[in-house]
Amino acid sequence: MSTADKGKKAPLIDRKIALFLLSQNVSLFGSSVVGFAIIWYITLETSSGMWLMLSTICSMLPQVIISLWGGVWADRRYACYISNHSYSWQVYGYRIYLTKEELNNAYQKLYQDEIGKLIKEGLSACVYTQLSDIEDEVNGLLTYDRKVCKVEPLSKDIFRFNI
Repeated sequence: MSTADKGKKAPLIDRKIALFLLSQNVSLFGSSVVGFAIIWYITLETSSGMWLMLSTICSMLPQVIISLWGGVWADRRYACYISNHSYSWQVYGYRIYLTKEELNNAYQKLYQDEIGKLIKEGLSACVYTQLSDIEDEVNGLLTYDRKVCKVEPLSKDIFRFNI
């Protein structure tokens, strides 16, 4: 790093991030306008509440199905109750590991097997979306009180794939 670079501060928002966020907003606005136009078109052409209802159901159905099944898939994996570090004794999860070791083995296997295959296909990033347990849901990486990490850090060997 040169001495001229040391005095410069990093920008608060990177140019690429700003362009990405701007393009997302433009895209969402465009989608909203199209959806609104479709509602008006159906209303003006048919004057029928039945057709308006059917088009609304058809436009929302994919989101509802993905939300429901996506949540079920996410919650059925990687749940582990740690006593004295949880919100309550009730446990919510579809696949529950009884020990930290079992959970850690499953988590390591996820990265080694499933994520490894996706990296070969071009995956560049992945995110585990529940950092800590939330009340009765025990599928976080940390316990509810955030005092116990349930999984060990990923070993460097996991990221050595035959690409």
